[in-house]
Amino acid sequence: MSAMSKTLLVAVGLVSAISCLASAEFMPDITTGTEVSFGYTAIDLPTALEWDEDYFMDWDQFYVRAELHAFFYQAGPVLLGATAAWNRLYYYWVRVPYVPTPLTYERVVQVVSIGVVGQFEFVDRLLLRVPVSLAIFGDGVTVGIRPTFLYQFPLSAKLDLSAGLTIDMILGSGLPIAAGATVGLDYALPLKR
Repeated sequence: MSAMSKTLLVAVGLVSAISCLASAEFMPDITTGTEVSFGYTAIDLPTALEWDEDYFMDWDQFYVRAELHAFFYQAGPVLLGATAAWNRLYYYWVRVPYVPTPLTYERVVQVVSIGVVGQFEFVDRLLLRVPVSLAIFGDGVTVGIRPTFLYQFPLSAKLDLSAGLTIDMILGSGLPIAAGATVGLDYALPLKR
């Protein structure tokens, strides 16, 4: 994806977020929570890394994500807030070509992301949560979007357990798309006004 397309996507996301915030009201509670996901990252490693597949000695595409989020605005049926996450996307080990002595290079590709998140409740306890974030790699920044479908199980008046499926799309080299199961906890923290 070109830099122009990424910039346009970020601009559309920011305009949408600002227009939602303009019509939003503070919620009586701040809902804070955490999520953990496990799954698989679909990526064409030779294309993403610009290495011939003959040079790959080992790799895995195991995906894991840990996230913190908070919702503090409400615009109709949509909750709005902020999110921060750490993602482990994949691992690779390659032999470096064109050198006289054996030389290898290995790396775990990880991303830290920060952004905005919206949550919509379809029916009782069935949610769609969509963070749009800046994905920060060790050597650059791109945009990511992660639609997550969740079902919430109430544990108490203020505490919910959630479980569901997530798809994590990062608009980076090779377009890594991770998918997996996710579980989380959300707590409604009452505010004194």
